[in-house]
Amino acid sequence: MNRIPETQRAFILSLHDVAPHSWPAYQSFLQELQRPASLINTLLVVPDFHRRDPAERSPAFCQAMAERQAAGDELVLHGWSHSDDGPTPKGPREWGRRRILTHEGEFSALDEAAAYARLRDGLALCRRQDWRVSGFVPPFQDVSLLIDIKLLPGTRQIKRRFQHRPIIRLALHPVDLRHPDSRGFWRRTIDALSEQRRCVSKAQWLMENERLPVSGSESL
Repeated sequence: MNRIPETQRAFILSLHDVAPHSWPAYQSFLQELQRPASLINTLLVVPDFHRRDPAERSPAFCQAMAERQAAGDELVLHGWSHSDDGPTPKGPREWGRRRILTHEGEFSALDEAAAYARLRDGLALCRRQDWRVSGFVPPFQDVSLLIDIKLLPGTRQIKRRFQHRPIIRLALHPVDLRHPDSRGFWRRTIDALSEQRRCVSKAQWLMENERLPVSGSESL
């Protein structure tokens, strides 16, 4: 029996690795959805993706982020470069974790001072652009999400599995939009959820549900 009131059932739409090069793909995808105006997106912004895509060198991107925030979207600082350029890995286990499983674990090998410097620089950029960031998500390993996407057979099964949860978090990455099957899966999933649940930001959900148990959430 579902004991979650309809007014409390919600989902979070997180767009990861948002940067000048990835924003056009996200923008076109959002326009394909049935109810884009009803979505409150959580945008995980990378200030200088892989040190090749500085946000501040793209005034159009910075303006787009400001406009999305003014329209209700949430901005979250997602590291600085989203690339692991820390000290050389030591030993086969660390090498496998940082060079084979992923090369994007930006904070996996940084000491406290180096991590603080990147946070400081990221927040300074946000202040210069007059962006209000409501959180920080450190990029570590994202490969588990990619594997999960391949294993999910369809929207109906997702709804059956998660329909009794108060909150569902959808985490999209730019690579998810490159392939028609994956793109269609996410479009159908978001359209279905937007008909049944409110779309909220992470900050909004936390403020509304401070006393809910952590086990009451699920993510895709």
